[in-house]
Amino acid sequence: MYNRSVVMFAFSISILLALISPPFIFSSMDFTSRELRGVLVLIVFLLFALSYARLTRFDILIFSCVAVLFGIEMLWQRSQLSNIFSYYAVIIFFVLLFRVLKKHALSRELFMKLWVRIACFASISSIIVFFLHQFSLFNTDFFNFSLQGNFSARGYQYSFLGVSMPKSFGPFVLARVSGYFNEPQYAGLFFAINVLIANELNRYSNYRWLIVFSLLAGVLTFSVTFYLFIVIFGIMQLKVKEVNAPAILLSTGVLGLFIIVMLVDVTVIDEAGFLPITSLGDRVDRMSNGLDILKQSSFLNLLFGHGVGYLAGFDRGISSGFFHVLVERGIVGLCFVLTMLTIFANKNYSFMLVCMLFFFAISWYVNYIFWLSIIAFWTSNSISNTQMIGRLKNYSIPDISKQ
Repeated sequence: MYNRSVVMFAFSISILLALISPPFIFSSMDFTSRELRGVLVLIVFLLFALSYARLTRFDILIFSCVAVLFGIEMLWQRSQLSNIFSYYAVIIFFVLLFRVLKKHALSRELFMKLWVRIACFASISSIIVFFLHQFSLFNTDFFNFSLQGNFSARGYQYSFLGVSMPKSFGPFVLARVSGYFNEPQYAGLFFAINVLIANELNRYSNYRWLIVFSLLAGVLTFSVTFYLFIVIFGIMQLKVKEVNAPAILLSTGVLGLFIIVMLVDVTVIDEAGFLPITSLGDRVDRMSNGLDILKQSSFLNLLFGHGVGYLAGFDRGISSGFFHVLVERGIVGLCFVLTMLTIFANKNYSFMLVCMLFFFAISWYVNYIFWLSIIAFWTSNSISNTQMIGRLKNYSIPDISKQ
């Protein structure tokens, strides 16, 4: 039985669960233990089950696939039990949330309202963090993150609105914004998806303000992957009848910058101190480590992976999600993740392209927040399509931006 209060409470707990899980900075705090996340997961599972109990064929298919993969992990005993539960809890959580949103139109509106507010706060707070750390000496660690091993060695600057790290670009030192994420690349993906969500909602109502805020926040992460996303987003706008001139100019400028860099003598750039200014070299090295592991893998390990948490035993892990899933979950695990992404992208190939672009840079498939983001995109696409159909039929549907 559908209950608005129960569903809204479940959404709030889901957001809280994502906030205290990696890659958010709050996941390193003492009180955000695996046990606490486990309790929240069980609460969310129960609430979603109460909101919508009947299983569909799709649900049975997905849960069967999860059960088979989970069984393989248990039979081989190659992974710690806590790692197995943590990974598959993300998948089950994602599917349960989707079931509720797909069944009830009101739940989609409630979820989208909540997400828009979170996206707005995250982007504005990140913009403020940049100006705060770039043009002032403000650096107050309210949550004592500097005492954590993950932060003490990275030279973070702190504030109650998020964190940043100084990044040298030749003679310039800029505050590279991470927001509430532990690395700028994760923040870049979050803002990129929010741009696409706002673009979907902008089809029936004015959400250009959220597009602008999310784009600006993403730019301030100084993530090369996000800049490539801007190019893709600009090309996407060319498909629209009403051409978005600012987006095209911005994407053309970024693409032109890349072409100039490719044409200029690399040695001159290096002598000027502009190379390396990104983490590309480090990421390529990590991908090479992944290729070495795959080359030495048996057929079964290639098929089903080496187990959840396998890469934790290495001094240097693999940041690329593509190689990460291949090493730990194998070809079967990769196909499962891509199938899930394809289903919930709702035939939006531009969205899939953006997710795959970041998939080569970071392992987003193990994080609650990015599966939530994928759900949020599906929700925005569903609401937008419903609104457009309603307009064609002269049927008025409430605008969530005005509620």
